Amino acid sequence: AMPARAVDGGHYTDIEALPGGVARDASARARSTSRGAEKSTLASSSSRARSFLSTQFGVAWDKRRESWTHQGEIITQFVFVLFVVFTARLNTENISLCGFMERAPNWHGALYYWSATATGNSLAWSTMRSVREEKNAAMKCARFAAGAVPLLSLLGTLVYPRCLWTRHKRHTENWAWSVTAAMVFEWVVDWYHRKFKSRDSERVMHSDLALPQFTWCVGMLTTTFYYYTSSYQFFSGEILGAMSFSWWVMSKHRAGTFVNHPEMRVYTW
Repeated sequence: AMPARAVDGGHYTDIEALPGGVARDASARARSTSRGAEKSTLASSSSRARSFLSTQFGVAWDKRRESWTHQGEIITQFVFVLFVVFTARLNTENISLCGFMERAPNWHGALYYWSATATGNSLAWSTMRSVREEKNAAMKCARFAAGAVPLLSLLGTLVYPRCLWTRHKRHTENWAWSVTAAMVFEWVVDWYHRKFKSRDSERVMHSDLALPQFTWCVGMLTTTFYYYTSSYQFFSGEILGAMSFSWWVMSKHRAGTFVNHPEMRVYTW
């Protein structure tokens, strides 16, 4: 059998070859070094986890110690999850969000309309805030379009149900493409402000939010791939896309998202 070895100053030492006291000291140092490395790894992992939660779920993270009555963003997502859970129990030939809505009872459909209306309300508010604080006239128009087009398209999907197929499909496609364009627009503007505006010592507001944009793309790619199938894969893509869009919109409630918006819950949820 190989003798026990310890690390001492970067060198391996045969503990059994050392006197008793020296061997015990070397073994203790080895254990201490190992515990220090474990603590450092745990601290690093904890720091990364906190950073992830504070950026990707920042609007909820900032209010984590507040009452549940102030957690409207999370509650809205929870309501939508309840809708999905109850939906999976329905029997319908068309396995899609709109197909299930044709069969859902009123109390069930109300869960969907609650979350969709809350998301639309939030989008209208964030559009208003971003346009109000923008100084450049052209950018005001661009910000307004980036919020208004997805909002009107979303309302169109609710006003025209699936039974009015042509109009419903048109609004649904407009909503999907306009949301994607709005996310890209926000990313480009965010990048520009961080790279150029900060050089002039201007106050630059930006977000490291990336999770809902990523899951939105996954959801949209899934629905595109399974578009011509009536399957739970297509349904899952719809659900992932809808929740990603809702969280992306509601993340703008976070304090500091807009210039002159320093306080928490300027918009109370």
